[in-house]
Amino acid sequence: YKLYECTLRLKNEGWYQMLRECLEKAKEVLKKNATKRGIIAGGEYYRDIWGRDGFITALGMSSSDDESLVKLSELTIDTLAKFQKPNGQIPNKIPIKGKKMCFGEGGCVDASLWYPVAVLNHYLNTEDKRFLKKHAKKVEKSVAWAGCLDPVSYTHLRAHETSLHLVC
Repeated sequence: YKLYECTLRLKNEGWYQMLRECLEKAKEVLKKNATKRGIIAGGEYYRDIWGRDGFITALGMSSSDDESLVKLSELTIDTLAKFQKPNGQIPNKIPIKGKKMCFGEGGCVDASLWYPVAVLNHYLNTEDKRFLKKHAKKVEKSVAWAGCLDPVSYTHLRAHETSLHLVC
């Protein structure tokens, strides 16, 4: 009941319309950043697909009522998974042109941790069992690789210099 009451108040105060307009603008920005490989991080300065950014953005796109954004979410997740290392690590960055993948620029290794979250979220929003099955083994490898970042079993993952070359 409180949510309904809040929605009514927002509509009466004009906030609801403003939020709808913001949502539509956000969808436009996402679509402008779509490529054949997935969503780029943004605009003219970040013309690559970044793992963490792509997976986090996929969370919202998969939840969208816009079918083109749901498909863009799936494409982004598929592309990042396609370049997973044999040890399970997901790339930090994929160029939209070229083939040189980055697996730790800036010390970031959390793309591998966002991957299972994005896959599960996409499945929960689409109920696409084919998608879930396609990613199941890669998700397991990703989680196993992330577990190797906890060398002393403190359940606190650490990115250190050797994590970029870690083979479990």
